[in-house]
Amino acid sequence: MACVGLLVTVLAASFVGGTLSQVQDDAAVVPTCREVQQAWVYKSLGPKDLLCFMSCVHIQGTIWLSAPKGKTCCTKRMEDKYLEASKKDFQDVVQSTSAYLKYLVSQNAARFQEQFHGLIQKSENETHHLFRNVYKNMAIEANSLIEGFHRKLSFYVNGAELSVTDSVKDFFDTLFPLVYRRLLNPKMTDMSADYTNCVMDLQREVLPFGELPTKISTQLQRSLSAARVFVQALNLGVEVVNTTNHLVLTRDCTKALLKFKYCSHCQGKPLIKPCGNYCMNVMRGCLASVTDINPHWNSYIDVMQSLTKGMKGMYSVETIMATLPDKVSESIMIAMQNGPSLTAKVRHVSFSLVAYQPTWS
Repeated sequence: MACVGLLVTVLAASFVGGTLSQVQDDAAVVPTCREVQQAWVYKSLGPKDLLCFMSCVHIQGTIWLSAPKGKTCCTKRMEDKYLEASKKDFQDVVQSTSAYLKYLVSQNAARFQEQFHGLIQKSENETHHLFRNVYKNMAIEANSLIEGFHRKLSFYVNGAELSVTDSVKDFFDTLFPLVYRRLLNPKMTDMSADYTNCVMDLQREVLPFGELPTKISTQLQRSLSAARVFVQALNLGVEVVNTTNHLVLTRDCTKALLKFKYCSHCQGKPLIKPCGNYCMNVMRGCLASVTDINPHWNSYIDVMQSLTKGMKGMYSVETIMATLPDKVSESIMIAMQNGPSLTAKVRHVSFSLVAYQPTWS
């Protein structure tokens, strides 16, 4: 449903009750104003000394809400209070309706964000578990690397200006020296900072992990980008709904609100409410200034539905994050399978670049 259309419906439902025809049928009856007095006091509309305790004579041109035959239960000062009350009633319903919409959207945004971060945290925990049980030689040294990598993914989903592709590259760049020293060359007893940096720089040249880093990068980029945009779009929805809280009521609108809400009071029938069609027309008129939101809101809903569809299947965050630890392990296995050739390549290049070569036991 369109945003403004929903507001119109809710607003109308909150005001509609009886029919004005009942007031018109009683047009010949001179109002006693007793029920009006009771309603005035019950709603705390103003001081009692403003009340018209008997039928007041309507002075042409000074009172909007006149009753038939020149009789009315309203003075001009009462009408001023009714005008204030009608505006407040309208604005209260608008704000309560938009508050409910904002609650739904913001709660969903928080829920999805929490779910995404939970999936990233689960991936981190399982990767730590993998290293502690399978790659024990470098588990301790890899702790900060694993934590930092997953922290970047969480920051990205939160909207931080980070590159998933660069984060994946940095992870495997830093992982390679650990794999090279602890798994491919466990007899290496010393590796200088210069040599470590050299090995790190060679990662993208010798491709120790094959094409898996590129594949992981592509999958993470696609799934986390969708998650990031989805959360941002939900938060944007809250801002769109917020625009309805800043309605400027025109003179025609306030006059219409006054007439349809309190006309029956001045005719001595405060319990009679306006008919549905009349109420809907008044609401549409008062909300005319925000009708431009409708096409944008409808487009917003369409985009959200498309995003939801794109987050399912093989590129869902749940699927990608659940398989990430296994892919990291698979990449390490590829490096181990090609250990001798990788070592030869690194030693050949580093010999001419690094003065201080590592020692071997």
